Amino acid sequence: LLSKRERIKAFVEKKGEHLYNVFLQEINNIQREFQHFRRQPMLPIVQGHPNYAGMALAVKGLMLRVQRQMEDLNSLCYLEPCREQENTRDQYNNLHGVLEGFVRQTFGEWVTELKAMDDQNLAKRLQVGLLTKPEDGTLMQRTKQGLLESNFDKELLKMFQEVYYWEKIQGSGIVVPYAAHDLASQRDTLRILREHVLRVVRDYNQIVIALQPEERKLFTHHLRNLDKTIGPGLSRYNWNNPGIKEYFVRESCRECAKVYDWVKQFKKNNAEIVQVCKQISEM
Repeated sequence: LLSKRERIKAFVEKKGEHLYNVFLQEINNIQREFQHFRRQPMLPIVQGHPNYAGMALAVKGLMLRVQRQMEDLNSLCYLEPCREQENTRDQYNNLHGVLEGFVRQTFGEWVTELKAMDDQNLAKRLQVGLLTKPEDGTLMQRTKQGLLESNFDKELLKMFQEVYYWEKIQGSGIVVPYAAHDLASQRDTLRILREHVLRVVRDYNQIVIALQPEERKLFTHHLRNLDKTIGPGLSRYNWNNPGIKEYFVRESCRECAKVYDWVKQFKKNNAEIVQVCKQISEM
């Protein structure tokens, strides 16, 4: 009954026009945010996310923001059609198309980069040694800068991140290539394996850091034995081999612990000798 009164109808129409104008302002704000994002993509929302999927997620967030508001407006069935309504829907459809096109374009750029990695032979990137040395030579010949490193392919780590987030927004033409999806399904297993290998790296490197170059000559025999134990991780074992933890990591960590105990005992004894010599010199 109230909707038939002219004053109420006019008031509802006026408020409806106001709502559409407010939504138009929101569309303009999102357009400005998107243009700023395209010029300067390293926004806080992207930090910690992969390059391509991070940008797509940020833009998807803008799409959801405007889409939910449009759905709320469409649910107001009592609003009469007006010029502002048509203009709002046109602006919304244009913005939604631009944002969706940007997401698909970004996905295409990532797929192109993936193909440059030889996407059909990604598993071959696991067929490399577990460890690498930035410099040649044995432990006792290297300086403190020559530390042991994990040799896991960094491009694969980036790909795992990309796949993880792209799979969250699949649809509308976005389908992660099977080869990448298949390898990324092993990411948890490989992450655990990387953590085990990093135990060897940490234990090995703390010996490098603890010993001065002239002190390593005192540990020649022990360091050579340690290099022999670690050696298979640089050449024979790769990331596809079974039993890495049982046959390599455990033995390597045990050998590192033994050598490090001797190093700590040497450091303790050396400090005591220095202290005694200091006391004698002061007598």
